[in-house]
Amino acid sequence: MDQNIANKNGMEGAKTWHGSVTKVMKSQCDRVWKLSADFINVHKYAKNVGKCDHVEGERNEMGCVRYCRGVQNSGTDEPILWAKEKLLRMDPVNRCYSYSIIDGNMGIEGYVAKFKVYNMTDGNCVVEWSFEADPSKYYGEEEFIRFISFRLEEMIQGLDETSAAEE
Repeated sequence: MDQNIANKNGMEGAKTWHGSVTKVMKSQCDRVWKLSADFINVHKYAKNVGKCDHVEGERNEMGCVRYCRGVQNSGTDEPILWAKEKLLRMDPVNRCYSYSIIDGNMGIEGYVAKFKVYNMTDGNCVVEWSFEADPSKYYGEEEFIRFISFRLEEMIQGLDETSAAEE
Protein backbone atom coordinates (compact mmCIF):
# COMPACT_ATOMS: atom_id res chain seq x y z
CA MET A 1 0.00 0.00 0.00
CA ASP A 2 1.44 3.30 -1.07
CA GLN A 3 0.99 6.38 1.03
CA ASN A 4 1.88 9.96 0.19
CA ILE A 5 1.80 12.92 2.51
CA ALA A 6 -0.52 15.62 1.21
CA ASN A 7 -2.38 18.65 2.45
CA LYS A 8 -6.00 17.60 1.87
CA ASN A 9 -9.12 19.35 3.13
CA GLY A 10 -7.01 21.86 5.02
CA MET A 11 -5.60 19.15 7.30
CA GLU A 12 -1.83 19.67 7.55
CA GLY A 13 0.02 16.40 7.04
CA ALA A 14 -3.10 14.35 6.19
CA LYS A 15 -2.36 11.30 4.05
CA THR A 16 -3.94 10.52 0.73
CA TRP A 17 -4.84 6.83 0.76
CA HIS A 18 -3.67 4.76 -2.22
CA GLY A 19 -4.15 1.25 -3.51
CA SER A 20 -4.15 -0.78 -6.69
CA VAL A 21 -5.21 -4.13 -8.07
CA THR A 22 -3.39 -5.80 -10.96
CA LYS A 23 -4.36 -8.99 -12.77
CA VAL A 24 -3.05 -10.94 -15.76
CA MET A 25 -5.90 -12.02 -18.04
CA LYS A 26 -6.14 -14.68 -20.71
CA SER A 27 -8.40 -12.46 -22.80
CA GLN A 28 -7.14 -10.32 -25.66
CA CYS A 29 -6.46 -6.70 -24.72
CA ASP A 30 -8.64 -5.37 -27.53
CA ARG A 31 -11.67 -7.22 -26.14
CA VAL A 32 -10.92 -6.19 -22.54
CA TRP A 33 -10.46 -2.57 -23.58
CA LYS A 34 -13.63 -2.48 -25.71
CA LEU A 35 -15.72 -3.75 -22.81
CA SER A 36 -14.08 -1.61 -20.12
CA ALA A 37 -13.99 1.61 -22.18
CA ASP A 38 -17.78 1.59 -22.34
CA PHE A 39 -17.82 3.73 -19.19
CA ILE A 40 -21.61 3.89 -18.97
CA ASN A 41 -22.11 0.12 -19.17
CA VAL A 42 -19.92 -1.02 -16.28
CA HIS A 43 -22.83 -3.16 -15.06
CA LYS A 44 -22.31 -5.46 -18.06
CA TYR A 45 -19.26 -6.98 -16.36
CA ALA A 46 -19.30 -5.74 -12.75
CA LYS A 47 -21.45 -8.11 -10.70
CA ASN A 48 -21.40 -5.67 -7.77
CA VAL A 49 -23.04 -2.97 -9.94
CA GLY A 50 -26.73 -3.67 -10.44
CA LYS A 51 -27.49 -0.58 -12.49
CA CYS A 52 -25.53 2.10 -14.30
CA ASP A 53 -27.18 5.07 -15.99
CA HIS A 54 -25.86 7.90 -18.14
CA VAL A 55 -26.56 11.11 -16.20
CA GLU A 56 -24.90 13.94 -18.11
CA GLY A 57 -22.36 14.87 -20.76
CA GLU A 58 -21.65 13.07 -23.99
CA ARG A 59 -21.74 9.32 -23.50
CA ASN A 60 -18.29 7.80 -22.77
CA GLU A 61 -16.57 11.14 -23.40
CA MET A 62 -14.48 13.12 -20.96
CA GLY A 63 -16.78 14.92 -18.51
CA CYS A 64 -19.70 12.49 -18.76
CA VAL A 65 -21.26 11.30 -15.51
CA ARG A 66 -22.66 7.89 -14.68
CA TYR A 67 -24.84 6.82 -11.75
CA CYS A 68 -23.91 3.38 -10.41
CA ARG A 69 -26.11 1.51 -7.96
CA GLY A 70 -24.90 -1.61 -6.21
CA VAL A 71 -26.76 -4.83 -5.61
CA GLN A 72 -28.51 -5.79 -2.38
CA ASN A 73 -26.87 -8.67 -0.56
CA SER A 74 -29.59 -11.23 0.14
CA GLY A 75 -30.52 -11.66 3.76
CA THR A 76 -29.08 -8.33 4.92
CA ASP A 77 -30.45 -4.95 5.81
CA GLU A 78 -27.34 -3.16 4.51
CA PRO A 79 -28.09 -0.06 2.43
CA ILE A 80 -27.52 -0.33 -1.29
CA LEU A 81 -24.36 1.57 -2.19
CA TRP A 82 -24.48 4.13 -4.98
CA ALA A 83 -22.15 6.66 -6.56
CA LYS A 84 -22.05 9.27 -9.28
CA GLU A 85 -18.79 9.01 -11.17
CA LYS A 86 -17.31 11.50 -13.61
CA LEU A 87 -15.03 10.45 -16.47
CA LEU A 88 -11.91 12.61 -16.22
CA ARG A 89 -9.82 11.18 -19.04
CA MET A 90 -10.25 8.62 -21.81
CA ASP A 91 -7.22 7.56 -23.85
CA PRO A 92 -8.05 4.78 -26.34
CA VAL A 93 -4.55 4.79 -27.85
CA ASN A 94 -2.93 3.89 -24.51
CA ARG A 95 -6.02 1.99 -23.32
CA CYS A 96 -6.53 3.92 -20.11
CA TYR A 97 -9.04 6.17 -18.42
CA SER A 98 -9.58 7.87 -15.08
CA TYR A 99 -12.68 8.89 -13.18
CA SER A 100 -13.71 10.38 -9.86
CA ILE A 101 -16.58 9.86 -7.44
CA ILE A 102 -18.47 13.14 -7.27
CA ASP A 103 -21.37 12.03 -5.05
CA GLY A 104 -22.56 8.92 -3.25
CA ASN A 105 -23.50 7.26 0.02
CA MET A 106 -20.19 5.53 0.78
CA GLY A 107 -18.53 8.32 2.74
CA ILE A 108 -15.73 8.67 0.17
CA GLU A 109 -14.22 12.01 -0.80
CA GLY A 110 -11.42 12.93 -3.16
CA TYR A 111 -11.61 9.53 -4.86
CA VAL A 112 -9.87 9.22 -8.23
CA ALA A 113 -9.34 5.89 -9.99
CA LYS A 114 -7.16 5.04 -12.96
CA PHE A 115 -7.76 2.04 -15.20
CA LYS A 116 -5.22 0.71 -17.72
CA VAL A 117 -4.92 -2.33 -19.98
CA TYR A 118 -1.40 -3.45 -21.00
CA ASN A 119 -0.40 -5.86 -23.78
CA MET A 120 1.85 -8.77 -22.84
CA THR A 121 4.20 -10.45 -25.30
CA ASP A 122 2.43 -13.83 -24.87
CA GLY A 123 -0.89 -12.44 -26.14
CA ASN A 124 -2.41 -12.01 -22.70
CA CYS A 125 -3.03 -8.66 -21.12
CA VAL A 126 -2.70 -7.03 -17.72
CA VAL A 127 -5.33 -4.85 -16.12
CA GLU A 128 -4.23 -2.34 -13.50
CA TRP A 129 -6.84 -0.42 -11.51
CA SER A 130 -5.42 2.07 -9.04
CA PHE A 131 -7.10 4.56 -6.74
CA GLU A 132 -6.50 7.33 -4.27
CA ALA A 133 -8.82 9.11 -1.87
CA ASP A 134 -8.87 11.50 1.02
CA PRO A 135 -8.92 9.95 4.48
CA SER A 136 -12.44 8.94 5.52
CA LYS A 137 -14.13 9.64 8.81
CA TYR A 138 -16.15 6.43 8.33
CA TYR A 139 -13.31 3.97 7.63
CA GLY A 140 -9.83 3.30 8.92
CA GLU A 141 -7.14 3.38 6.24
CA GLU A 142 -6.57 -0.40 6.12
CA GLU A 143 -10.32 -1.11 6.10
CA PHE A 144 -10.90 1.42 3.31
CA ILE A 145 -8.10 0.05 1.12
CA ARG A 146 -9.33 -3.53 1.65
CA PHE A 147 -12.92 -2.51 0.83
CA ILE A 148 -12.04 -0.68 -2.41
CA SER A 149 -9.48 -3.31 -3.47
CA PHE A 150 -12.02 -6.09 -2.97
CA ARG A 151 -14.60 -4.22 -5.07
CA LEU A 152 -12.05 -3.62 -7.85
CA GLU A 153 -10.95 -7.28 -7.76
CA GLU A 154 -14.61 -8.30 -8.23
CA MET A 155 -14.92 -5.92 -11.18
CA ILE A 156 -11.70 -7.16 -12.80
CA GLN A 157 -12.83 -10.78 -12.36
CA GLY A 158 -16.14 -9.93 -14.04
CA LEU A 159 -14.28 -8.14 -16.84
CA ASP A 160 -12.07 -11.20 -17.38
CA GLU A 161 -15.03 -13.61 -17.42
CA THR A 162 -17.16 -11.43 -19.70
CA SER A 163 -14.28 -10.77 -22.12
CA ALA A 164 -13.43 -14.48 -22.29
CA ALA A 165 -17.08 -15.38 -22.97
CA GLU A 166 -17.12 -12.97 -25.94
CA GLU A 167 -14.05 -14.55 -27.58
